[in-house]
Amino acid sequence: YYRLKDIDFNGNSAVHAIVSASLSGQTDESGSQPDHMQLSEAYPNPFGPGVGKTEVGFSVRVPENSAGKTTIGIWNLLGEEVRQFDWSGSHTGKHVFFWNGTGKNQQPVPAGVYFLRVKRENAQEIRKILFVR
Repeated sequence: YYRLKDIDFNGNSAVHAIVSASLSGQTDESGSQPDHMQLSEAYPNPFGPGVGKTEVGFSVRVPENSAGKTTIGIWNLLGEEVRQFDWSGSHTGKHVFFWNGTGKNQQPVPAGVYFLRVKRENAQEIRKILFVR
């Protein structure tokens, strides 16, 4: 996802709508689909009531012919799991998820740095998320 903002020499600005781009369907040099799991950057980042965006979105792409279970979790700086997403992870393709800044008990988490971790078989990807009050 991205958004453009134009600023002219007089300081006038215009913010354009959010646009998304996807890597699904992209091929490598040999013309085949990527053979590894892909985790997008979280957007918007930072997020939270302090910036007017109450949830953060991200997507996971699972390659075709991929076996194994996928786990998705949000972790704090102490290494404690804050939230886990319910997903069997056995389906290939692109999957979109949203986190609203709450923990396992559905209570809001404190402002701070969190980590989004997606783990599949022997591979994992981690993205940093900033939650602002």
